[in-house]
Amino acid sequence: MKMNLIQNEKLRIFLTLGLKLEQGQFMHNHLLERMNHTAKVYQILENRNKLQSLFIVSGRGNGIKIESNEMASYLQSKIKKNSTILQENKSMNTAENLIFSYFLLWKLYNKQQSIRDFEMHIVTSDYHIERTQILYYTFRPNFQKAFSQINLENIYFHPSPTQMQKEIINYRFIINQIQQYTNPALINWKQFAKERQFENQDLDLIEEFSSYLIK
Repeated sequence: MKMNLIQNEKLRIFLTLGLKLEQGQFMHNHLLERMNHTAKVYQILENRNKLQSLFIVSGRGNGIKIESNEMASYLQSKIKKNSTILQENKSMNTAENLIFSYFLLWKLYNKQQSIRDFEMHIVTSDYHIERTQILYYTFRPNFQKAFSQINLENIYFHPSPTQMQKEIINYRFIINQIQQYTNPALINWKQFAKERQFENQDLDLIEEFSSYLIK
């Protein structure tokens, strides 16, 4: 059931998904388009209805530089100077973009009482949007269990336009990838978090959060 909310109980979140850096250090045009599209959508929504907003840029990559660092620096130049930008800097693929970004939100907001509703806006390239939606809607029931006091129903996807053809969805690959994060026989989350270089103080927390993913 949809909650009846007063304005200050809602948080507007912009989650922008990363993309492999060219030569390990330069943002690809498609990533720049994602950042520009995020700023554009933010401005449109702000003009329509002002809400407390939070930005998450997600992606580690395996280059010389970290994707989320470059994304945050670029996005900061496009939005209000006092805007809050969180960097999710552990993920190596789309599934991890979503899981680790929601983990960041869970750490910040799950045990507080003021925010009751997330208005989530996910930005990625148009050719990548379908795979992102499949993964998101697969994980969302698990995320909702973790966020027991916060409504996650308000989700919007914003494809940044490119000249690329829509990717062909490999459903077998997606199913296998989902199993990789939700099947306890395939993953030890605490060990996996160490491999992804999570801080020591977060290891127990992400193990707790991952318990909502395990099926």
